Amino acid sequence: MSPPAADGRRRRFEAGERAIIRDVTTEVHLGLSRARPPRRATADLSGRILGPYRIVERLGAGGMGQVYRAEDLALGRQVAIKVLSPKVASRGGWQRLLYEARALAAIDHPNVVTLYAVERAAGRRLMVMELVRGRHLGRLIPDGGFDGERFLQLALPLAAALGAAHAAGIVHRDVKPANVMVGDDGRLKLIDFGLAKLGPAVESPDELRSVRYALRRQGHVLGTYPYMSPEQLRGEPTDPRSDVFSLGTVLYEMASGRHPFPGDEQAAVVAAILGHPPRPLAAVKAGLPAGLGRIVGRCLEKEPPARYANAGQVQVALAGLAARRSPAGRRRWLRRSLARGVG
Repeated sequence: MSPPAADGRRRRFEAGERAIIRDVTTEVHLGLSRARPPRRATADLSGRILGPYRIVERLGAGGMGQVYRAEDLALGRQVAIKVLSPKVASRGGWQRLLYEARALAAIDHPNVVTLYAVERAAGRRLMVMELVRGRHLGRLIPDGGFDGERFLQLALPLAAALGAAHAAGIVHRDVKPANVMVGDDGRLKLIDFGLAKLGPAVESPDELRSVRYALRRQGHVLGTYPYMSPEQLRGEPTDPRSDVFSLGTVLYEMASGRHPFPGDEQAAVVAAILGHPPRPLAAVKAGLPAGLGRIVGRCLEKEPPARYANAGQVQVALAGLAARRSPAGRRRWLRRSLARGVG
């Protein structure tokens, strides 16, 4: 498949994305994918000072607001700042931003994007995050998928990041290649917790708990359909096993370069997710690590009880696979990678 055709295929599978991304070589978490583009141009804040932050350049814009690269003047570091539009902030957008921030604050893992602050400056509502310079996973997957070693270098930290969220009582609910950043330094970051389901220990204030119901009343789709689990598509309750299904979909695509539930139309993809098993990985691509098809196949079971209970279990299975196929030197590399969180 030619690169343009591959790009077209990936665009179909990211049909929920509506963010306007200016730079394909430096992408950051926008959190705007479920919002409609602004009906008219929004003022660019580049060059402005918002509290301790000097806005450098706009990276993206959408219905909820804008995302900028900025300089933290107090600490001398580059950051990403999500600035809510005043209209959205007054209509519950601030509570939604706090909801996402609470999810990020509950997770301490090197492969999850870091939250620095949530504050108000110069009359604007801001969420300040780690700036990830790199590209999202969807732009990196080759037509035939990654080779075995590169697959494991990325799959292990991805499973570890999602496992850390599950250990914190958080269900991401939007795991997909566009929400996985691979930095220029090789470090993988799981991003965009805007649709996350928080556990009772995290989601305590009533005002944050009400965000979920507001999203449903407003008709927001809680996920991106090519990567949603069957229970998500049916509107049923979700738990970490729903994320495991989405993770399995991403792993299948990483290994083979193909989506496990192909289709040119949304209805065909949904029907396949709900009722048709994917082709076994071994039948799609030869030379994959032994046992990988079994791991991914278990992630993609239609019924939640048949899947791994959480992404931490997927990480353990992948680590075991890597150890079995590796000499002692590679096992040492594996331990270092898991300890450092580097993909």
